[in-house]
Amino acid sequence: MIEKIWSTGGGDKLEDILDWPSDRVDAVYKAIIQREGVQSIESQRMQMISALFANPNWDGENSDKRTAYIQNLNQHFNKAIELLYYPEGVDPDIDWNNPFYAAALRGLDKTRQKLGISGKSMSEVVEMTTEIDVEQLKARLDSRKEIDQT
Repeated sequence: MIEKIWSTGGGDKLEDILDWPSDRVDAVYKAIIQREGVQSIESQRMQMISALFANPNWDGENSDKRTAYIQNLNQHFNKAIELLYYPEGVDPDIDWNNPFYAAALRGLDKTRQKLGISGKSMSEVVEMTTEIDVEQLKARLDSRKEIDQT
């Protein structure tokens, strides 16, 4: 474990690592292993998607199936990464009566009201920002065309 932490290249001397408390060693080692696991999962994801695009059987009439397959593949890989960090699963139950979380919720509500997205789901907000981005890009292109024509 110590050798893994030292060889990962954090810049710490071996003597310093040996003086660390065991909780710190365990936490750093866990973070290193999780990061390497995510890198491995991401590498496998890229290889599988590359193989899908390299396979001519997915071209033509099967291109829609390929898109759906890639979306499904991404969902499964994202779930694998989530389970790597949270093996017991993410606990969605938050005690909003806790003063810390209640204050955070009030802050989120105020921010949503300021941005004009109060009561909207995350997917609706993403759609809104995508539409805004597209409008901004069109406006930029139009202004560049005007500049180029003068």
